[in-house]
Amino acid sequence: MKEFIGSVEKSNGYYIGRYEASVSSNRKVTVQKGQTVFDGYSESNSLGEYMNPADLQELCLEMYDSQYFRTDLPSSYVWDTALKYIQTFSGTEKYASIKQPSGRTTTGVGSDKILNIYDFGGNYQEATTENAGWASGHTMRGGGGYTPSHREPDYMDMAFRPVLYILY
Repeated sequence: MKEFIGSVEKSNGYYIGRYEASVSSNRKVTVQKGQTVFDGYSESNSLGEYMNPADLQELCLEMYDSQYFRTDLPSSYVWDTALKYIQTFSGTEKYASIKQPSGRTTTGVGSDKILNIYDFGGNYQEATTENAGWASGHTMRGGGGYTPSHREPDYMDMAFRPVLYILY
């Protein structure tokens, strides 16, 4: 977290995926329009168990091999500052254009888009880096329409959205 905050202070920002992540057959993370949203229930980890947020964070960290930038799961700080950005520059307090989860499983389709960020509050819960204090271990955000959620994950409805920041 310290590295991330230092990067934001120097560069005045970070990049958050405009779509939820998808994962190719060789376990490479992509953030592209028209892909199937990867969820924790659709693939098993190296132990043959359903994916959990720690597994998703490992996939994010392996997304690129660069000495200049890093990818990771967003922290709640990242999530909250992205919400603040959306609310400030979109002219609305809402960060999703739908009231209920959409159930869409393809990235970048439909009308749930604000400031070119798709499904930020809609179709899936999204994993963050924070420990939530329950058995699953991580705080989940989104997946509840207009209201930010902090609930125990349902791994059948869990996705992730990588964040990218510059290394100094």
